[in-house]
Amino acid sequence: MTERDSERLIADALKAKAGQTGGNRFASASSDDATDRLPTVTGGESQSVHNPYGVDGGGNVDARWILLLAAALGLATGAVVGLLTVL
Repeated sequence: MTERDSERLIADALKAKAGQTGGNRFASASSDDATDRLPTVTGGESQSVHNPYGVDGGGNVDARWILLLAAALGLATGAVVGLLTVL
């Protein structure tokens, strides 16, 4: 199955689903028209679906820093709740 066939299959499935729910707005559009207007991604592009802007994420974070941050936020929240209870 080529990429073009898979796009047509998805477009037909979406059109059928829209027809089942009573949304006849899309009944006149054919799958060829819909898939011709979709942007395609070629293999030469460096962007990916998960990282569309090409920005690298941060490095690995040690679990100790996460636990320390969670404990500090918990203590701060507890202090605020305790202060509000006293007042």
